[in-house]
Amino acid sequence: MEALPRRHRLADLALRRRHARDREGPSARGALQRPHPRLGRRTLYLTSDRDGEFNVFAFDAKAKSLAKVTSHDDFPVLNAAAAAGKIVYEQAGLLHLLDPATKKASTLPITVNADLLETRPRWAKGAKWVRDASLSPSGTRVALEFRGEIVTVPAEKGDPRYLTATPGAHERGPAWSPDGKEIAYVSDEGGEYRLVVAPQDGKGTARRIKVPGSGFYDRLAWAPDSKKIALTDNSWTLWVVDLATGKATKVASERLYAPQKTLKPSWSPDSRWVAYTLAGPTYSRRSTSTTSPGRSRTR
Repeated sequence: MEALPRRHRLADLALRRRHARDREGPSARGALQRPHPRLGRRTLYLTSDRDGEFNVFAFDAKAKSLAKVTSHDDFPVLNAAAAAGKIVYEQAGLLHLLDPATKKASTLPITVNADLLETRPRWAKGAKWVRDASLSPSGTRVALEFRGEIVTVPAEKGDPRYLTATPGAHERGPAWSPDGKEIAYVSDEGGEYRLVVAPQDGKGTARRIKVPGSGFYDRLAWAPDSKKIALTDNSWTLWVVDLATGKATKVASERLYAPQKTLKPSWSPDSRWVAYTLAGPTYSRRSTSTTSPGRSRTR
């Protein structure tokens, strides 16, 4: 690293000294300390980080001794103030009320009621809420990701079908099976994203499959025989899921986290191979195909 010119080093040193004086105060030595209004005639309360994290300390002027009053070890004590025989301070985003007589602090319950309009139940309509779509093999209906729900609508005549009705969960990435019988998507109902395979007519029970990946699954690709699904996760890893057993097999991972995700699976017509591209050390792409047992070939 190139050294700074001498005038810059002197200016930087002056700023550092000024910053240290502002933090320490005129009488602080060693640990950084901030004095606050005293309670009583002989005790001065201050905050200090001499034990690693800022806490409240009490200085006895007669005995000339310093005692630790609070013992927070996660976040510092901030903005302490004294009045009416008590000390109030901020710590970890909360206000605490300290009684110097007992040296016990309690959290002050403070609640702010907000309108929170975006969390209220309401009607929403319009194409602006459509995030993803998948056309049925016959072309008569299309599956939509609509504001976190999966719904199918007809191309011409018919009624919409809601496959999900979970306002508290996010369903995304619908993919229609090649045989037209099922629709796959991912859902975070229950806390973590899982692969869901549901009957396209909305009848019957949907299957939920846990994939041992990094979540946020996308780019669902059905095998032509409708027996397997390939998908990618948040760590840019490609998985193949056998729908009969629910077993997920890791196929490949990107070695580099590039600005744009390019890992996208594509099945062979006989459902035996899945093709994809991986980035090399210089971000050059190379084509790779893998069979279900794990054999691969690269071009």
